[in-house]
Amino acid sequence: MIASHRRALLLTLLLCVLSGLGPAARAQQQQELRRSKIPVVFPEFRDARINQTFGRHTTARVNIFLDDGALYFLDEQEQVRRAYVDNVLSVDIDSVRYMKVDTLFGQLLAEQNYNCLVRVTLIDKKLYDSEAQALNDMRINGAGFFKESILEMEAEHEAGYPLKDVFYFIVKGRPVLARESYVKKLIAPDYKQAFKTLMADRWWSWRDPESLKRLLMYFP
Repeated sequence: MIASHRRALLLTLLLCVLSGLGPAARAQQQQELRRSKIPVVFPEFRDARINQTFGRHTTARVNIFLDDGALYFLDEQEQVRRAYVDNVLSVDIDSVRYMKVDTLFGQLLAEQNYNCLVRVTLIDKKLYDSEAQALNDMRINGAGFFKESILEMEAEHEAGYPLKDVFYFIVKGRPVLARESYVKKLIAPDYKQAFKTLMADRWWSWRDPESLKRLLMYFP
């Protein structure tokens, strides 16, 4: 009975945190929330091949920051520098390719007919700030019987930065945010009806990479 009461209290607190977020953010939280202890993709800078325009390439020790999705490298003095990426197409790190999406870098998930699906992973700053604010409010206003729930929330928050995935398609070299309003304009004429049918499928999701991979065949 006590355990059930505690779970109910914790659920109430989490709902308070999420109540300040929009519908899309609340839907995102229904999926498994991933966290990172560090604000970068790799715990240390990794050797990488940097693929450039006109078939050129270079090498460097790099990392991708989760705060802004940008590529950083170590210079000869071991100083961290933000990479100049105007001529960069992609970066290969540990046999994984990260594609440039404007100034962001995301993992290549699938490719078909030179079109790509890319997942950019970033720190969910809005959720992180909401968690911190909720904890601060509870510490100030919480009564004694909230103590264990507060400790649980603190443990969750201190487990690391909450992460969010933003999906993009790269269609004929141009990045496109994976949203219906953007993507439907690029669907090949022969696949317009198939796309419409897919959008009506209740099991298909714009937040699911396996669902999004199916769209690659719809692009010209």
